[in-house]
Amino acid sequence: ATSLSLYITIINITLIVINNCSLLNPGPCNFNSLSVFYQNVQGLITYSSLGSPDPTLNITKVCELSSYVVMHCPDIIILNETWLKDNVKNSELLPNNEYKIFRLDRSPKTHPPHPTDPKKFRRNGGGVLIAIKNALDMNPKLVKSNVNAEILSVLLNLKSGKKICITTCYRVGTLQERNFNEICNHIQNISNNKSISKHVMIGDLNLDTVNWKEVNSCSPNSVHQKFVNLFNENCMDQILNSPTHYRGNLLDLVLSDAPHIIKDIYIADHNEFIKSDHFAITFNINVKGAVKRIKSPKRTIRNYKKADWLNMNRDLATIDWAQYIDYTDINTAWSNFKNILNSICDRHIPKAKIRNNTSYPWYDSEVNKINRKKERYRSQYKTSKNPEHYRKYSDARKELKSVIKSKMRSNLFDESNSSTLTKKFWSYVKSSSNSSRIPEHVYHENIYANNSYRKSNLFNTFFYNQFSEASRYDIDINFSDTQFHDFRFNVTVVKQILNYIDINK
Repeated sequence: ATSLSLYITIINITLIVINNCSLLNPGPCNFNSLSVFYQNVQGLITYSSLGSPDPTLNITKVCELSSYVVMHCPDIIILNETWLKDNVKNSELLPNNEYKIFRLDRSPKTHPPHPTDPKKFRRNGGGVLIAIKNALDMNPKLVKSNVNAEILSVLLNLKSGKKICITTCYRVGTLQERNFNEICNHIQNISNNKSISKHVMIGDLNLDTVNWKEVNSCSPNSVHQKFVNLFNENCMDQILNSPTHYRGNLLDLVLSDAPHIIKDIYIADHNEFIKSDHFAITFNINVKGAVKRIKSPKRTIRNYKKADWLNMNRDLATIDWAQYIDYTDINTAWSNFKNILNSICDRHIPKAKIRNNTSYPWYDSEVNKINRKKERYRSQYKTSKNPEHYRKYSDARKELKSVIKSKMRSNLFDESNSSTLTKKFWSYVKSSSNSSRIPEHVYHENIYANNSYRKSNLFNTFFYNQFSEASRYDIDINFSDTQFHDFRFNVTVVKQILNYIDINK
């Protein structure tokens, strides 16, 4: 019996060693997840200004984008069909201190004219964008490419020295083999880069004839089939199998040579996040132990909501201010006043530590409350399909747009004094965009101006109002004995002085 028991024990140990359960079940892994938001937004500028070199932003879509960013804080934002131009600054779309933005706006290089059919070429529109959160310690870098296509790739560095490549591509459906060859060259170059361990690609490729539900996807369209073959040759699996367009087509694709790292895919409802014919797509990229996040530094502020105003006023009333202010010079008086006031504030106003504000300057608690209300009504309607819930959702969406537009405008001008420019807005513009250009629309004393002549008149009115009326003293003053008795003003002298003025100051 003893020998039999020993024999069974040896057999069990041998089986355990052979099967090596530790390889099959290595235990819990420390995955770090990168959240991704993607959508073909069909233009962040208005359609009417599509051909303008200085287009007008589509405020509705910019508001919806900013609301999503503040609510969900995605690590990676990918947009197709941005329609952007050089004159649209990154800071007008996303906070520069929050995201590093890579853009490829449409140009004759990225979307060259068709050699025989010029109708296939659209000079305006298109454009792709990838934004990486600055809090990710992954040193994102643009992949240099000379291909003539709207395709953009960004490398994210892992701790191991390997790299993840994030690619987005917008392909116009009418483009044929010439465009395929350009995209093919770009993808092949990435596949041949040995330092890239994983490749994730997402974009509107307009391959509507491909049946992606089949294991061996195929298409009757020869160009579409070439794309399928390209993805297969580079071991890239297409992950989606549900429509991404309101007409029921699967146009936006998610591809990867490591599909197991793509998790929690969600295809949003029509117009759930940003108004467009295309549905938004969110998912997570799981990277094992590779993501380090940089925490934004905290700063200490006074929490005025919890201040003890009663005792603070009582302490201020007991101060003999004359003792500290009346019998000394102005600098000492100011120092005494400031020290006493700060000391009393420290005594009665508690302090709190907050993270530095990296959001939009106009996104405050009021906007956040309306945004959450809108999301609540949207969730109710999605579950119930009740028309009343949809009406509430629609009203909340309109209210959010109206409030955001108002907050944006109040950041430009202080509504309590229409003749005073808000310093906070101009400092934000200067720090985030390095631009000193005058806004497209200027508002002063209930007047809007959108052309150079009217804007210059408004600025003249503004600066003129800063001076008081001319003095009317009836005093005979003789300047003949002063050193300026021969000083003369004329047009030539004034013009000469103005020419030496630094307009940037």
